[in-house]
Amino acid sequence: MKHLTAFAVKGLVTLGALWFILPSFAQITGSHVLLITLAVGVIGYIADLTVLPVGGNLVATASDFLTATGIIWLAQFIIPGMAIPFSAALIAGLAVAGFEWLFHRFLKTFDVIPWRDTIKNPAP
Repeated sequence: MKHLTAFAVKGLVTLGALWFILPSFAQITGSHVLLITLAVGVIGYIADLTVLPVGGNLVATASDFLTATGIIWLAQFIIPGMAIPFSAALIAGLAVAGFEWLFHRFLKTFDVIPWRDTIKNPAP
């Protein structure tokens, strides 16, 4: 149940960010935003499950930024009828990464995904 709640939170906030940012800078419809949000959410959550426990918040957030930016920009080549400038993908990726930094803290606070803080507790 914890993972379902966490995934729902991630999906809703990502949808809100992309729904606001992408149509402002790109030729994109609401259904395209939903598809991109689903891809970013699923792939990003799988990445959180694998990267966050090992690399900590900083590495996982950087990974989320790169993943989200890549998915958003590459979506235009997979889904017909879209044109997303790379700058729009970067801005959306930064917005997603900013949320992810806080989302990872949420995951740790509610013990959804345990991870160590690599800055305060470096690996031996």
